[in-house]
Amino acid sequence: MPKKQIIVGLDPGGVGKFGWCVAGGIHNGKLRLLDTGVANHAAGAVAAATKGARNESRIAAVGIDSPLFWVADGDRQVEQIIRAAMKELAAKNVGGTVQ
Repeated sequence: MPKKQIIVGLDPGGVGKFGWCVAGGIHNGKLRLLDTGVANHAAGAVAAATKGARNESRIAAVGIDSPLFWVADGDRQVEQIIRAAMKELAAKNVGGTVQ
């Protein structure tokens, strides 16, 4: 029997805020959200998101809301530098989003 296809989404956000989701099973022309959660780092998010997919599903695509590099724990140093520089320039919103 062919495996069902799923899509994995990852959204790095730091310790305890590394979001992940799994979507699949098109219903009424729309993807259904199958599972979501948060992890402390990239490895934990990938492991959690793919846990149920190993035998039953095939990952068709992965979307990442981030620059294409991660650190094992904490914030990326480059983001800390960019946020500090933006604060010095009086930017109103510098946290939580990759600028």
